[in-house]
Amino acid sequence: MTIRKNALTAATRWKFTVQYGGLHFPLDMLRYDNAWPATAVDAGKIESSFDLDRKEKPTDAARLVTLICAGNPPTSARWQSFTCKLGEVDAW
Repeated sequence: MTIRKNALTAATRWKFTVQYGGLHFPLDMLRYDNAWPATAVDAGKIESSFDLDRKEKPTDAARLVTLICAGNPPTSARWQSFTCKLGEVDAW
């Protein structure tokens, strides 16, 4: 995880990407990190991960989601425990 800080030294919001490794996005991580999807497209990717008619694992691009969280930065070790990879984390 790489954290890039803007002019702010103590950010209250963080924007980051996560690529989930399983069939379904780990929804509980949104609650745990006080996070939400950055765009409607990201929300759609999360929702589509629970499509019961899907037979195959989604593509890497479909599993890459941008999120925003408030307060503390995302918990890298916790995301990794759900087979997720964090990308760059931006403070803003």
